[in-house]
Amino acid sequence: MASVSTGHTLLGVQYLRAIAALMVVWYHLIVQIPEYTPFLDFHTILDSRSLGAGVHVFFVISGFIMTATTQRILPGHFAARRVIRIVPLYWLLTAAVVGFSYLHFFQSTLVTRELIWKSLLFVPYVASSGRVEPLLTPGWTLNVEMVFYAAFTAALYLSRQHRILIVTFCFIGLVFAGLTLSGPEDGPFLWLMTRAWMLEFCTGMLIGHFYLHEALSAPKWACVALTVGGFGLLLSSWLVSTDESRPYVLPATFIVLGVVAFEMRAGIALRRFPMLLGNASYSIYLSHTFVLGFSSVLWKSAGLMIADSIHAVMFAIVSFVTVVGASVLLYWWVEAPLLKVLSRRLESTSGRIRMLRNRTGMP
Repeated sequence: MASVSTGHTLLGVQYLRAIAALMVVWYHLIVQIPEYTPFLDFHTILDSRSLGAGVHVFFVISGFIMTATTQRILPGHFAARRVIRIVPLYWLLTAAVVGFSYLHFFQSTLVTRELIWKSLLFVPYVASSGRVEPLLTPGWTLNVEMVFYAAFTAALYLSRQHRILIVTFCFIGLVFAGLTLSGPEDGPFLWLMTRAWMLEFCTGMLIGHFYLHEALSAPKWACVALTVGGFGLLLSSWLVSTDESRPYVLPATFIVLGVVAFEMRAGIALRRFPMLLGNASYSIYLSHTFVLGFSSVLWKSAGLMIADSIHAVMFAIVSFVTVVGASVLLYWWVEAPLLKVLSRRLESTSGRIRMLRNRTGMP
């Protein structure tokens, strides 16, 4: 759970993290077994092909959280906290992909030494699928996040009033530079870092700035309208005709803005299960492709592969619940303990460094 210096607990943002992660789960679930896809997707006013846009909500949330929770932190400490938060679970699951590929579970995944180190070090490359993604497919967003973290770390050396401005101008420049690129073949790193989703970090930071200054006063109906309207636009059939991320920037921003403003205005009640899913959202996001893959294999092995609506819905329910259950266990047994141990070591190291500086008179 994240909190800011004002003492306000960000319950709504945690719930949003859960929703965004589960949107991505369903996006991948409905295509897991192609014979079931016609029974599970929808393309009317709302479109299931837009469920993957949950990642855009994540980007806005990331910009918001980094701004709202890092007012008094040293750049090195911030960078270390981000590394221990992101890297361990990602490396473990990437290692699992490599191990399972050698056991011939993921036969469609090309694994080489070059792709392994590029994946582990967040170096973007064009995969055999033609997309810019690492061995652990959902990890492509971490490549983007790491660029944001690097920029934000550098910005922490600047005065508070200039941080958001400098990062925003840099990212706007990146997006404009990306207009000259025709696709990933022009350079996977440049292509990934010059898409419009970089602006979502900027809008998230702006929301965080207004949040810290308690300047998000709005009627409850307006907050609800922003959130509901944002989800409506995000999942709208109007936006699925393009692979560009530009149409998703404003809807994702509206969603986070509406939730944060509503929480400031009226508060949001603590609900333990949604909070648990929010806490486990990183585990959900990174591990769900494993669980869905194994669920489909077991489903077919059990002789349940019948292409009708009943079996399609049954598979969707069983696999979705399995993803949630397995991800929560992964969070309880792996992610949270790892984060706890590494955070203690970081605080212990930081404490020793501060003590040494005090003794030696170093700044």
